[in-house]
Amino acid sequence: MATITPMPQVPANVKLVRKGDVDTFEFGLPALDKFTIDYTGIPEEKRSGIARALLSASALSCYVGTLSHTLKAKNMEAHTITAEAKLELNQNEMGQNQIEAMKIQVTAEIDKTDEHLFDECTEFLQNGCFITASIHDGIRMEYNLTTKQEK
Repeated sequence: MATITPMPQVPANVKLVRKGDVDTFEFGLPALDKFTIDYTGIPEEKRSGIARALLSASALSCYVGTLSHTLKAKNMEAHTITAEAKLELNQNEMGQNQIEAMKIQVTAEIDKTDEHLFDECTEFLQNGCFITASIHDGIRMEYNLTTKQEK
């Protein structure tokens, strides 16, 4: 089993400033200072889906980061990692839309000689990552990790 070092303590504060049709998210992180979503000219009926996409992106970023960290702990590296999150939606008793399930599919391109080590990493990652483990109680999570041999 891979040994994971503790996560560094980084501020987890996000600020949202909305001015008219423009949302600016401020993170203050070295790799992500801020980003903007501009709804200008987009009809109201086509503005939905951003929050779902951001939740999925957060889960994928964390999961792939955890996979990369786990691979490094095994002295291996993926040449490419491709990940996709698919959401299943429903409505609760009050008619509110909600996410019922998130299915994460990850394919890592690795050397054939590392296949057995990857299997150990896969076992470790069946419990998710920091973000996905935090939402397990409210959203059913499914993980599927596969490999592809380097060309």
